[in-house]
Amino acid sequence: MSTAAIGWTAAAGLGAVALVLLAGLLLSRRRRRRLQARFGPEYDRVLLAHGGDARRARRDLIRRERRIGALRLRAIDDVSWERYSARWSALQERFVDAPAQAVIDADELLDAMLREQGYPDEDRELALTLYQNRALAGYRRARNAAGRARRGEATTEELRECFVHARGSFELLAHQSRFTTGRRA
Repeated sequence: MSTAAIGWTAAAGLGAVALVLLAGLLLSRRRRRRLQARFGPEYDRVLLAHGGDARRARRDLIRRERRIGALRLRAIDDVSWERYSARWSALQERFVDAPAQAVIDADELLDAMLREQGYPDEDRELALTLYQNRALAGYRRARNAAGRARRGEATTEELRECFVHARGSFELLAHQSRFTTGRRA
């Protein structure tokens, strides 16, 4: 084999390796974008929890998807929606005089609403990562602040911030239930 032929063969080999690496990089980016779109802010939280290891984060998120499967969420009927809205309005008024109890009650209201929609009690946060990831952060904050409020550890400012986020989750979950129920959100 001539020197020119060896050079062309080596160049072709390097080109093939470069194409394989480029294809792998593009596939990895596409997977990351799909997971970011699917899990929203939860993708970044899981990635951080795994020390920036995208492969481990991806496996964790895919395992969540498999574990929960395809829930069939139910719509909140108009009567229930009016009841939840009235309860939320009462909580907002109560917050001024009893912020800790209002946050505890908001947490319980979110749970009741999620239960009625068909979210499982035992893996509720996991299900929210799949079906309503934008509401998850507010739900988590409400859960954490309610726990701290029950123990008498939460500050008024923490309770106020939590209540605002819980309200956002309430609105997102109510909207999902009324307009996208029966499908994956």
